Amino acid sequence: MFLAAVGFAAALNQADAVAGAAPIAKLSSRICSAPTPPQTIRPTLPPIPKLPSCVNEAKGTHTCRKGELDRYNASMKARNRAMDEFIGAVNGYTGLLNQYTLAANEYARCEISEIRKADE
Repeated sequence: MFLAAVGFAAALNQADAVAGAAPIAKLSSRICSAPTPPQTIRPTLPPIPKLPSCVNEAKGTHTCRKGELDRYNASMKARNRAMDEFIGAVNGYTGLLNQYTLAANEYARCEISEIRKADE
């Protein structure tokens, strides 16, 4: 959990007071802003179409009519399109998580900077 700079300083002051140390000086006017994590998404993989019963995978043969093979191929093409959407959603979410991580690092640097300024 991230604490705002002022809240963090107050927590440190409280801990220092218990330990008998002097309180931290008032923080500068810059307030660190904790980032908000992106909303969690859980995309689901599109199902693999069922192989027609006329296909013998073990032997690598089939007794399918053209229409049955065409339907199966069409369903595989639809799944491939759905996979492209799934991959796009996962990549987009990964990008949001990367942005959040960068913002969290910046927030931590800001907090450290504020604490150091308070010690001066």
